[in-house]
Amino acid sequence: MERDWQIFIHGDGPQGGSHRLHLDHFPVDGLYPTTEWQEGEIIRDTFEVNVPADYPFDYLYLWNGWYIGYQRLKLNNNPPNDGQNRVRGPRIDVVAN
Repeated sequence: MERDWQIFIHGDGPQGGSHRLHLDHFPVDGLYPTTEWQEGEIIRDTFEVNVPADYPFDYLYLWNGWYIGYQRLKLNNNPPNDGQNRVRGPRIDVVAN
């Protein structure tokens, strides 16, 4: 890639963007910028999802995509791309400690 992209992750409840959690970050804690990635390489990026105690739903879906400033990386695939240049990941069950 010619530019360093930041990943956004949205934790959305069953009603879409209501009570959205934002988990934006540079991949690999900023230690391995996207300009250094090689084609076909698999990058492992870990992060934690901290759900507020008063979160009103018992599950959420993680959506992710890439951006620089206000520009999102355009995705051309069909679903699970939701038309907002983000792809749906796993459903996460919210369990109180």
